Amino acid sequence: TWGKAFGTQVKAFARQPWDDDALKEIRAHPQFNYFHKKGLEFTQVGKAIGKLAQAEEAYPTRLADAIPIMKQSGRAAATISNKMRYDVAYKYWEMFGDLYPESSPYWDGLIKILNASTGRGVVPRSLVPAFTLLNRVLFSPRFALTPFQMIYYPLKEIKNPLVRRFAMRSWLGFIGLNISLLSLGKMTGAWDVEFDPTSSNFGRARIGDLRFDLWHGYLPWVRMMARVVTGTTKTQTGEVKDINRADMVVHTVRGKLDPITAAVWDLLEGRSYIGEEFPPKEEDVPKALKDRLLPMGVM
Repeated sequence: TWGKAFGTQVKAFARQPWDDDALKEIRAHPQFNYFHKKGLEFTQVGKAIGKLAQAEEAYPTRLADAIPIMKQSGRAAATISNKMRYDVAYKYWEMFGDLYPESSPYWDGLIKILNASTGRGVVPRSLVPAFTLLNRVLFSPRFALTPFQMIYYPLKEIKNPLVRRFAMRSWLGFIGLNISLLSLGKMTGAWDVEFDPTSSNFGRARIGDLRFDLWHGYLPWVRMMARVVTGTTKTQTGEVKDINRADMVVHTVRGKLDPITAAVWDLLEGRSYIGEEFPPKEEDVPKALKDRLLPMGVM
């Protein structure tokens, strides 16, 4: 499914007509209206957005069509997400539709975990507008929910055969593939891997100064919990230091801020998230903010 969706994403990036064809194909399925009305997300970008709540969080603007590359990137991101959600939903319907009719509550559980697995954290409909506004303070708040919901929903829906099957296949594939890649690279000397969960490099493939994170946003939360439990952190040089647990929680949340909010925080504190002086000595405040925020100004 992922391979097919990736090919569609590449086409959607290249040409608008190909993107239109992909979306038409999704909508043409007999079960589209059923899954869509049930809450399976169908996101869009640019001029196609009816409500900002329908947009992917990384592209929350109708101005995306006016920004080169962002237009194509946003289109491709929305298309692969839609393709992944609906292809899996349609596949499960073909496999289990005769066994579990539309009235079965099992489909509600599957829809929730499908949304979460593709970056659309599940929130009550009444809170969707609030999360849309929160997206102006935190960077993709619904996406930030997904690591927790991918653990929560399989446990909550443990008796749901559709969720149980999807979660087992997803987790075994995700964890197994990543551990295999990291271990293989370390054994062959292709890269180094840090296994101490209190280290900033925990779980990442490291080649010189380059770091590769394969864990889909889970690592910051695992690292924070390990540091809070142990009260220590491991520096880049390998030194183990004691930390203030409350400061560690605040630091982790700070890393999830929207770029504009983060810039204001950095200015008030006089230091950036990574500890660098802000604004730099050679720059005044207006220039530092301009350099930081100009790419976001078009949003």
